Amino acid sequence: MSLKSIIQQKDSVIESVIDDFSREFKTLTWETQRVLLELYQQGDFSDAAIREAFGLFSEVPEKFLEQHTVFINLNKEIAGEIGFKFLLTPENIANYDAIQMANLDSLGGSINQSIASVRKIMIESRLQGDTAAQITAKLTEELEGLSRNIGTEIQTGIRTADAVIKAGMYETAGIDRFVYIGALDNKTRPACEHTLNSPNQETGWTKEQIAASEVNYITRGGWNCRHDWVPYVG
Repeated sequence: MSLKSIIQQKDSVIESVIDDFSREFKTLTWETQRVLLELYQQGDFSDAAIREAFGLFSEVPEKFLEQHTVFINLNKEIAGEIGFKFLLTPENIANYDAIQMANLDSLGGSINQSIASVRKIMIESRLQGDTAAQITAKLTEELEGLSRNIGTEIQTGIRTADAVIKAGMYETAGIDRFVYIGALDNKTRPACEHTLNSPNQETGWTKEQIAASEVNYITRGGWNCRHDWVPYVG
């Protein structure tokens, strides 16, 4: 099996995990909305009660960290398949830890922002005399937005952290040329489109060329990017 095939196989595992998170978010959204509607009917708009209703979402960061461990182990397997010992440099470990903390802070920030928004919605809806259908629609919109935001943050965080892991792995193996892979469609950002169509794709990009390009190695095209750098195999 080629190196690109092995890496794409691992990427399919990443996609599967992201899909699992998406399904879980839908369940969390329904359950949280049910509890919030009960609070609304009781007239309990306290911060403590609403935070308790969001309790299920508090488990997301822990599960997020568990998945990073899975991906590190997958990269170890890939390293063994292509004949070198998996090793992360101290610099890459520090970068990886920093990315983890930033992602957890971002997830926590999104949840806290949604808690504040929901409390505001509930209080205003009571003052305006909203019907059950109206408050349900407003809560649905807010919670679905939270699920989308968390899903996007997790996808970006997983892929960014994975890029840091792979950078250390490729450095250990002495790999110094790469090719950009991923979808080329109407959702593709201009920077990613230019990179996918570059002549450097035919000969492989050096680290220096990647650093000088529109798409860097770790974050690629930016938030929620669907593309990746893989070793050039000719």
